[in-house]
Amino acid sequence: DKKRVAINQSKKSVRRVFSRGKWKYNGRFYGGFWQSINEDYRANIRIDDVPVVEVDYKSLHPAILAAAKGVEFNKDCYDFGEVIIPRLTTSEQRAAVKLLVLTAINASERDQAFQAYRDSSDITLKNVELSKLLDTFIGNNPYLQSELLSDKGIELMYMDSQITEIIIQNFLNADKPILSVHDSYLVQEQDVDLLLKQMKLATDKVVG
Repeated sequence: DKKRVAINQSKKSVRRVFSRGKWKYNGRFYGGFWQSINEDYRANIRIDDVPVVEVDYKSLHPAILAAAKGVEFNKDCYDFGEVIIPRLTTSEQRAAVKLLVLTAINASERDQAFQAYRDSSDITLKNVELSKLLDTFIGNNPYLQSELLSDKGIELMYMDSQITEIIIQNFLNADKPILSVHDSYLVQEQDVDLLLKQMKLATDKVVG
C-alpha cells in the first residue's frame, strides 16, 4: 500500500510502549519516521550528512528461545535448504517461514497464527501449506516446539527492548547518534564496529 510518511521535527523521537498493563510486556521503542519506511528508503538516510548502515539481529526471537534451552543458533533457521512448497521460490519460502514462525510465537493456536500470517503477508498460502512449513520448522528445531503457539512473543519483545535500551544508552554515553527499528539499528557508517560490539554486550547482558 502506498502511503505518505511525514519527515519533520515531530517524528524524530521515540517512546517506549508497554502492553496489557504490565511493565514486562512489549516495551519497544516507537515513534520515529524511519520506522514507517522500508529498508530501501532507510538506506538513504544521512545523519549529519554521513551515510548510515543498518545492522540487525538474525532470527532474534527464535535465538533467544533456543538460548533458554541451551542451544546456540549457528544458521538461518528460516532457510530449509530446499523448497517444500513447489510454487514458491527459495526467497518467497524463507519470507513465508519467517513471518509464520514469528506469528506462531505470538499466537496461542494454529488458526490464530495462520490468520495473523494472512493479515500480514502478500504470499498467499493454504492452511495445509502453512502447516507443512510450520511442521518442517519444528522438525528442524524440535526444542522450540513447546515455545511456539505459546503467546511468548510479547515477553520476547520486552527482552529485545531491554537489549535496544542498553545499545541506545551506550551510544548516547559516547555522544553518538543511533536510530532503532526494534531489533535493527541505523548508525553512521564509521560506527558499525562499535554497534556490533554493543549488540554483543547487550545480548550477553540480557539473554546470557
